[in-house]
Amino acid sequence: MKLSPKRSSLRLGVGLLRAAAAALACCALMMTRPAAADGVVRGLVIGIDSYAHLPPLRGATADALDLQRSLTALGARDPSVLLDAEATRAATLARLDRLAGAVGKDDLVFVSLATLGGQTPAANGGSENVFLLHGYDPHGGQKGEVISTRELAGFVARIERAGGHAVVVADTCFGGSDARTVDPRTSDLTYRCRETASASRSGPVDAAGLFGASSGFARSVVLAASALNIRAPELRISGKGFRGALSYVTARALDGAADANGDGVITAAELLDYVRQTVHQLSDQRQQAAFVAPAAQEAPVARLRSRGVSVRPVQADADEGLSIVAADEDGRIQSGASSAVGGGSSLIEASAATGRQQQSGDGGRIAVRPIRLASLDGNTNRLSDLQREQSVVLVDANSNPDLLWDPRTLDVLAGRDVVARNITPADMPGVVDQALALTWLKQRATLASQQIRMLPGDQLHTKGTRIEISVDQLTNRFLVLFNLSGNGSAQLLYPLGSDPPQRLDAAYSVAFQVQEPFGADHIVAVSSSKPLTELERTLRQSSRRLPPERLASALRGADARVGFVGLFTSP
Repeated sequence: MKLSPKRSSLRLGVGLLRAAAAALACCALMMTRPAAADGVVRGLVIGIDSYAHLPPLRGATADALDLQRSLTALGARDPSVLLDAEATRAATLARLDRLAGAVGKDDLVFVSLATLGGQTPAANGGSENVFLLHGYDPHGGQKGEVISTRELAGFVARIERAGGHAVVVADTCFGGSDARTVDPRTSDLTYRCRETASASRSGPVDAAGLFGASSGFARSVVLAASALNIRAPELRISGKGFRGALSYVTARALDGAADANGDGVITAAELLDYVRQTVHQLSDQRQQAAFVAPAAQEAPVARLRSRGVSVRPVQADADEGLSIVAADEDGRIQSGASSAVGGGSSLIEASAATGRQQQSGDGGRIAVRPIRLASLDGNTNRLSDLQREQSVVLVDANSNPDLLWDPRTLDVLAGRDVVARNITPADMPGVVDQALALTWLKQRATLASQQIRMLPGDQLHTKGTRIEISVDQLTNRFLVLFNLSGNGSAQLLYPLGSDPPQRLDAAYSVAFQVQEPFGADHIVAVSSSKPLTELERTLRQSSRRLPPERLASALRGADARVGFVGLFTSP
């Protein structure tokens, strides 16, 4: 879509978007490497892929192990892990009871659950939200193999009565629908909820509602995978396979990426800003994380003890760029592979990022696997040239491709969205470029996230709709805003003409009206403490296509925050 921006200094509904952030600003939960005088850090992480009586998940155990690594790197005392069949109700309650019984003043207890969610009848005749454990059987004698959110809220209250506090990560959902209508031509997604009749009839669900009206925690934070009654899908993250967005992002936050000001401390506001923005964009706007923040206006400061290693925000060094590597079907990097597939053009090799990311198991390298492309009719002959010229692997339409081309309608789909229309094989290189660039942007944004929002929401927007983009936390930062369209073309939106490259105010907004061509556009915001001269120059020269390696090169070595929102449109 060609965008014609209408500038404004006032933003419609900005108060609605920023209310949650303002409420969180009072929170003083702080995380650093441990210092001897502070409390102990303990943890319990649960991940269930394999269920005895339910369809499996694909990324929950990987989420649990990822968070265990991050907690260990922060100095947590032997974080417990329950995977698959180990995650019984008896074992879970025993571990929670042991953690609560050991809590002392200023201790932090971290609990995460990556499971299926559901609803069961409550004693009052309604229903309650529950985490489904390995042995749960909806049709047999194991209906009690669940942990309810009410029970988890009681555990958090017990932690607080002992003088400690908790961080709870609930990477599940409890029924509902998708944020946008899904296209039936694409493969099914895996969701972290079991669909039931009661779940489909349930009303809106927010994080506070999940944990009951009495969950006014004084010092604890709860992160929930989905805000409202929206299903949380499992995502394929390049180089990582299938994962839950909330778990993956929380692990990166604990690795240091949420430390926006680089002071070695992660406040609750920094944590929640980072998680909200990054989950939203990793999920292609199909998921909005929800939060329960401390109820007290002046929450006490809690620190993790230090071993003399400071925590710094994750930033790329001067050699960071894009590396396209071979990967297996689940996105796992193949051993020894680090070159473009199909003899593509020379690409920039990425090196390790500085900061805590090196200790997370990720190595800090931004590596993008080739785009998996399929034709809906099974005939890939018309696309064979792409495999020779670009980083593309041709696959079957039923094998969860990254891009699916419909030769009858000339639509291109990614996930469950139409991202480009009227695309012939000759147009496909630009669509592949956009997919590669977006994959890279998602990974780059996890290192340092720029706050950006779209009004009125994440639904499919039709012709003539007015939408507004707002970018926050910009005071004294240089801003570049551009549109990356579904066909791979790039359009610079800011700065233009007499626009000041460096913003003196905290926020910038711009309004658009939806018009042809339709599909998926991504509005990308990049801010930095230094001029983004190379990025501006690259965008001004990219009238048709923006190859992903050029985008990566333009941001190489930049002290930049990256954020984006997807604008999905139709006639």
